[in-house]
Amino acid sequence: DRIMSTRPVIRVVNLPANRYYEMSELRMRDRSRLLSFDAIVVMTSPAIGWLKNSVYQCNDCESKWTINERLARPREKVMYCRKCLQEIQDDLRSKKPKSFHKDPTDISMVVEENFYEDIQYLEVVSPQMILDGKADNGEVYQVVVFDEYVGQFSRGDMLTINAEVAVDPLVNRDFIRDTRRMIFLKSHSIEEGFSNEANHSIDESVLESLPPK
Repeated sequence: DRIMSTRPVIRVVNLPANRYYEMSELRMRDRSRLLSFDAIVVMTSPAIGWLKNSVYQCNDCESKWTINERLARPREKVMYCRKCLQEIQDDLRSKKPKSFHKDPTDISMVVEENFYEDIQYLEVVSPQMILDGKADNGEVYQVVVFDEYVGQFSRGDMLTINAEVAVDPLVNRDFIRDTRRMIFLKSHSIEEGFSNEANHSIDESVLESLPPK
């Protein structure tokens, strides 16, 4: 019952059959595709937040601008006020340039105006992965859910996840420039139950085969 502003979010559901994909068959060439997956939740992370949009202000001209950040990546480095720098460059090209210019790097983050988004990570397997014995080896896929989906799912939930295929650095990488990547799913919308008719016969007995938490 929090008193807070709300914002509408458009979620596309009931994707066509040609968008359905078996999760265990995903490859790097599928990156950026919006696909639909049948999934069973194995584990959920605590709800956390991330800095989606950061706001900066020039301490000289007081102009503001917004930077779109990237999930699980270093925060974008802002070096200077573009407006002030452009004015300096224009002045230097003029016939009578000024002898003194204010520092265009005199900027600061407006923390109160930053925008944060709730996220949560799910570890999931497909029904086919359980039938093929892949889940017994602890093989899972990571799904990140946003906004209203945070805190809505638990172990054993059977879902249709409509998501963009994305790649991320390995969790336990040894050095920052490691070029290896892993596939994860950036959820767009989530529906209860499976979308593939071949999986409709699967019942809760399959939950006994889920990987341990």
